[in-house]
Amino acid sequence: MAAPKIITMLREIGMEVDELTVKILNMLERKENISENVVAKKLKLKINEARKLLYKLSSMNLVTYTKQRDPDKKWWYLYYWSLDKNKLRDIYLQYKKAQLAKKTQQLDEERKFVFECTHCQKKFIYEDALENDFVCQECGNIITDIKPTETILRLETEIKNLNEEISRRDRSEQRLKTIKDNKRKVEDAKEDRKIELKKKRETKKRAEARKEARKNAIPIPIKKTTKK
Repeated sequence: MAAPKIITMLREIGMEVDELTVKILNMLERKENISENVVAKKLKLKINEARKLLYKLSSMNLVTYTKQRDPDKKWWYLYYWSLDKNKLRDIYLQYKKAQLAKKTQQLDEERKFVFECTHCQKKFIYEDALENDFVCQECGNIITDIKPTETILRLETEIKNLNEEISRRDRSEQRLKTIKDNKRKVEDAKEDRKIELKKKRETKKRAEARKEARKNAIPIPIKKTTKK
């Protein structure tokens, strides 16, 4: 997900995104594991100021970090930051689902008013039109069913597009999960194989050690006894 899309999404869901945050997101979108020293230098900030901004993004679950001890200052840690792309994908998907729910509700509201007076254009829900024998109580003219409005048609199109996008993203997430699961299985199999080979080497080594010990052992002479 490109940084402009991330920023637009965050703003639309109500997250505060100021100019410095935009710059940081742009930096992290282009490269992973960026030192906060680099962030501070590029934004002309003090280290503590840069770290504070990055911690804010971390509290929003947008970034992750690793830390390493500074080789020059043993008491100091260096932090390396990256976008949490998995979390961002999840936030974006939940955002789209929230949009879908909102627009579906709007469409239901629009569809309530399916009848209209032919004279004064007052709109009615089906129950009210039926109760009034399809006669407008304002002007006495006939109430007729109305064609879908531009708003209804627009909402129907937007809902269709959102459903398609959510389905695509769900399939994409499932593919990513399958790939990760398969990768983990391969790594687990490799690790099991390493452990098995290590055990075999250790068993072989012990067997060779015992063989060598028997080979180098000094035989104990057996005293012969004579019969009296």
